[in-house]
Amino acid sequence: MRERAGRLLSRVEAAAASADANVAAGAAEELGRLQLPEEAAGQSALEWLRVKPAESSVFLTPPEGAKGVPPWIAQVYMRFKLRHLFAGAWELDASPGSADFAPLPVDIPTPAAADVSAVAALLAKAERPVIVVGSQATLLAPRADELRAALESLGAPVFLGGMARGLLGRNCAVHVRQNRGAALKRADVIVLLGAITDFRMDYGRSLGRRAQIVAVNRSAADLKLNSPLFWSAAVSAQADPCLFALALTTKIGSRRLALASRLAPWTAELKAAEVAKEAANAAKTRAPAFGRKGADHRLVNPLELVHELEEHLPDDSVIVADGGDFVATTSYVVRPRGPLRWLDPGAFGTLGVGGGFALGAKLVRPTAEVWLIWGDGSAGYSIAEIDTMTRHNAPCIALIGNDAGWTQIEREQVPMFQSDVACVLDYLPYDTVARGYGGAGVKLLHPPKEAGADGDDDESTARRLGAMASVINEAQRLNKEGKAVVINCEIGKTDFREGSISV
Repeated sequence: MRERAGRLLSRVEAAAASADANVAAGAAEELGRLQLPEEAAGQSALEWLRVKPAESSVFLTPPEGAKGVPPWIAQVYMRFKLRHLFAGAWELDASPGSADFAPLPVDIPTPAAADVSAVAALLAKAERPVIVVGSQATLLAPRADELRAALESLGAPVFLGGMARGLLGRNCAVHVRQNRGAALKRADVIVLLGAITDFRMDYGRSLGRRAQIVAVNRSAADLKLNSPLFWSAAVSAQADPCLFALALTTKIGSRRLALASRLAPWTAELKAAEVAKEAANAAKTRAPAFGRKGADHRLVNPLELVHELEEHLPDDSVIVADGGDFVATTSYVVRPRGPLRWLDPGAFGTLGVGGGFALGAKLVRPTAEVWLIWGDGSAGYSIAEIDTMTRHNAPCIALIGNDAGWTQIEREQVPMFQSDVACVLDYLPYDTVARGYGGAGVKLLHPPKEAGADGDDDESTARRLGAMASVINEAQRLNKEGKAVVINCEIGKTDFREGSISV
């Protein structure tokens, strides 16, 4: 039986082999043992290898007792790979300035007039339109304020996701933060501006089945992701979402006032539902939270913590999110103050980017107060950047929600497998770690129960909020003095976001 030895040689590799006279001459015996296909009849092994189709296999009959790949094949392969890796390395003109290392031009697809007109016609008839804006809409960063004004002028309710968070500021009449799924089910027109129908939209299944859907995306693949399997678009526009929105408002023109007036009741209805949902969430802030230290050791309620943080963020703050459960809780509550003031790991949840993202944000906006919202698991990937922040005078404030575990994973793993294996961490002293790297560290714990205190009354709530405010103010003071600060807050578990998945 013939035994296949080595790997398939492509035309390029074959040329490399035949061009090396020393290797070819020294491999005469091996070449004689090559088993060539019938279409190679009348040709020598080297002649066939020069023109061999890439999909054709070459077999070798190994000598008696030989094992593994014959040396000449390994030599040919490694020499080819070396040449391929460094090909053209010395071909640049030696004269100064002859090489062009400028970034390659970016192809930004512009909206087609027919698509813009079609969407304008849909909005003119819509009773319950919804606009969903994704990260891609902010790629044209210098035009973010124009995009903000355009969306506000339409009057349709807008949901923001990813890097688009903050695009409409802290409080905007058309920005709706809660109940997106319910709104999408009721909508009659849905405009996806850079939003992708991946797991975040249940692969398109969260879109209303009776809605006219408009998809706008730079990527042809993302434009039709999971379509027509779970959804289909009335208009598919391969264009930059920001440019499309600007063209759309120009097309609607003076009719925008009438459109906004007609849609005002629908937008107000969704805003009212948002207020009710946030009130319900706020009510959960007073619930006792416990962790791995036992039911007799109360910890900080993470929902209460981020509500307090929201009250202390200045208008020039930038928020960097790097974590799982704690970051997701923060995203429900904290409102970025403006466009391009929210950075997160993106759809793939690439934990560990927080330190680098925060450094970049501080260097770009040195006067801004940069807050890094860290989970205790994700902090382990880049907490050493506190040293970098210190050495390069780019101080940020990191708030670590220390729940001693990979809680986002644990939420799904324990109900499924009845095991928390690999999810358990410890309440480590991250504030001490920060001081070791030259920064400042402060610790936030639940205030001890006062003697004679009973239940969770207003006085106890005031003490908790006071303790949080004191620590946040102290961190801001240290930061203004040029210190990179870590707030190590031991948080407990709540039923907020119960059942959320760990994708």
